[in-house]
Amino acid sequence: QIQAALWGTAETRGAAVFVGAGFSRNAVLPAPTSPKPPLWSDFCQAMRKSLYSGSEEKHATSDPLRLAQEYKAALGPTALDALIYKLVRDKEWRPGALHSGLVRLPWTDILTTNWDTLLERAAEVTDREETYDTVRTIADIPRTHSPRIVKLHGSMPSNPPFIFTEEDYRTYPRIFAPFVNLVQQVLMENELCLIGFSGDDPNFLQWSGWIRDQLGDSARRIYLVGVLNLSPGHRKYLEARKVMAIDLAPVVDDVDGEARHSMASSLFLDFLQTSKPKPASQWLSNTGSIRSQQLLGMSMNKSDNVALAEAFKALVTGWRKEREAYSGWLVCPSVDRTRIRNEIGNPEHVLRQVREHLQASERVEALYEMIWRLDLAFVPFSDWFRGVLTDAVEDSASTVKKRERFEIALILLRTARDARDHSLFERWVAFLKTNAGSDTDIAAAIAYEESLWARDLLDYSALTKLIPTIAGQDPAWKIRRAALHYEVGEFDEGTTLVNQALQELRDRYVRDRKSIWNISRLGWALFLARAARSNSVLRGSAQSQNDEPLIASNEWPDYFARNKCLPSDELDELDREIGEELRDRIEGMRQEQPGFEPGTYTETVRLISSSGWAIHDTVRLADIVGLPTIAGSVAVMRFRLSRALELSTSYDEGELLSVIRVLDGPQDKLIEKVFSRIEVARM
Repeated sequence: QIQAALWGTAETRGAAVFVGAGFSRNAVLPAPTSPKPPLWSDFCQAMRKSLYSGSEEKHATSDPLRLAQEYKAALGPTALDALIYKLVRDKEWRPGALHSGLVRLPWTDILTTNWDTLLERAAEVTDREETYDTVRTIADIPRTHSPRIVKLHGSMPSNPPFIFTEEDYRTYPRIFAPFVNLVQQVLMENELCLIGFSGDDPNFLQWSGWIRDQLGDSARRIYLVGVLNLSPGHRKYLEARKVMAIDLAPVVDDVDGEARHSMASSLFLDFLQTSKPKPASQWLSNTGSIRSQQLLGMSMNKSDNVALAEAFKALVTGWRKEREAYSGWLVCPSVDRTRIRNEIGNPEHVLRQVREHLQASERVEALYEMIWRLDLAFVPFSDWFRGVLTDAVEDSASTVKKRERFEIALILLRTARDARDHSLFERWVAFLKTNAGSDTDIAAAIAYEESLWARDLLDYSALTKLIPTIAGQDPAWKIRRAALHYEVGEFDEGTTLVNQALQELRDRYVRDRKSIWNISRLGWALFLARAARSNSVLRGSAQSQNDEPLIASNEWPDYFARNKCLPSDELDELDREIGEELRDRIEGMRQEQPGFEPGTYTETVRLISSSGWAIHDTVRLADIVGLPTIAGSVAVMRFRLSRALELSTSYDEGELLSVIRVLDGPQDKLIEKVFSRIEVARM
């Protein structure tokens, strides 16, 4: 419960910690023989020696607060303060590793009854992003904000009064009411755990009593953590005060003496630190990369097929877990696509080797996980693999799940469009329309693929009729429809759809601010909305004056970058990839240099080192997101598509039509390259 609240995966605002005197025993002392930070028992012993002599000491009260009251009455408040300064040698101590570990955790607040400054000093040098404000007096409360270190009982060296006596505790709720209210507020908003207290610690008993008195039945349960060694009766007593005891004594049975408390605190803090959940954006695991490399090595070394099959099944299981952890980006972040490409090896080759050693259900699972992963990373696949997938989808006896069957069919439909295979394209359209039923997103995907087919053939008459049929539950369909409206010159219709998608996604984001599915789509909708606004400005439209500030701004809230949802990151990676391939193309040409001796020449041939996927990646990203060539007067993808198409060495029909679609008028340099006299003669 504490861990979930601390890392923001619970319904509460967060987790706060209340630190007692026992935690100060983890300080670094100047020498092994130096006095340790005192406990209540140390104060009681010192006061009894001063107030009672010899045999009378046994008549002294066992209540430390009453004893402190007697000490103050007998010797005066100055003597009591002097005793505190004598035993609490704050200047001699340094924060220990446990102090650093405590303040490094993302507590909403740290409350403490300790007079020393160990926590504040540890917080000053922590690597935590948010710094702690320190509250030493009531006057500090209004000018500080969470996260705070709140000194409830005074603070050294010069922030008295030091709350110690029975009278101090009796009048505390009245004199220091703001502190009591602050603790109540912290408890109402957060899970609260106590560390460094014993079950009979006066500070713990007083504070838990005040909270119970003020909040009554609405008081949240408090967690007391430590080596407690509680009897059943004492545990029941604490539960009646709404205190849940987390007794770590059994975990440290083999540790001697006072080190048990330090070890228990260390285990508790380590658990909280190591249980920090991975951000949803970090969905790829390290083990997947290791398994993939091991499998590739086994395959190349011609390992036993049975052992290879077991390793392959383990890899597929890891892929499934990663797919389930995938947060639903509209387009997989480029950094993750690159990593998948580098790690995936050659699973198709391994599948051919082990296929006969897999059960039918295992083969189906492997096929689905492979195609999902390859498609996510824009990795092409072979005719053999396409045939295996086709058999699995069309076989009614196959164990492929219904939803997975349609996902694979849609990938095969898109592959047929990429290959300009009209008969195969129509075959998959017919299959999906016959079997998909009333699923609106699948119907929208079919209509979108048909629209892209018409667009790629420059059949704008058919495209205009198909655009209105693209309607699904995902707001991304509005973005894709808008891109097609822009393609046929219907700029106002496109802008209206982009703004509708943006408003819907803003509403979804407000309702779930952690969803990367929402944030990713919101980022692309905002990107196109800003492009549309720029177009309105260029055209002098009054619509640009009514845009909301988020559209008008050039700034991007940090939650886009934090969740790998910045459109500029994806487009910059495309630009880098295209530029690298163009540079390699130039450097890869044969170069002849005359030598010093007459008639001698040096010929240099450079090998191309880039991936060669620039055209493929650019087109795929534009189609998946719905990025138009132009949005009115604003070139959204025209320049990138034009540069990517320059990389082609021989233009087929599809590429020639793509060139025509992206040309920027009669002066475009692509015309001279693609439609020169020699190229036209070759056609």
